[in-house]
Amino acid sequence: MMKYPKNCAILTEEEMEYTTGGTNGLIIGSWVIWGVTAIGMLAYNVSISNKMVEENPDKYNDSAESQTQLVKDLRKEFFRHPMGWLIATGCVAGIAMGILGGYKEGVDSVPPIVIS
Repeated sequence: MMKYPKNCAILTEEEMEYTTGGTNGLIIGSWVIWGVTAIGMLAYNVSISNKMVEENPDKYNDSAESQTQLVKDLRKEFFRHPMGWLIATGCVAGIAMGILGGYKEGVDSVPPIVIS
């Protein structure tokens, strides 16, 4: 049986649900931001890669070496434009919000354990 100190107030069922229930809006927001920026990154990469293949069809053919070179060139091209940096920053921000939000949720929702 768990014993509480004299100065500890026992919570009712409704209060317990309030302190531990629900989800953190920060975590949901981070997933939304991350999802939108990941989709944006994919679409932006596809448009850049299509443009590069159209401009240099001989350089980027179906061979494995050519595809490897396309990926390397695509990475360089992606970060040459402000849109690439903006999308990458959005992804990092979404992940950071999820980590910080999850940490905060975990710390706030853990009740203290008193062992006597």
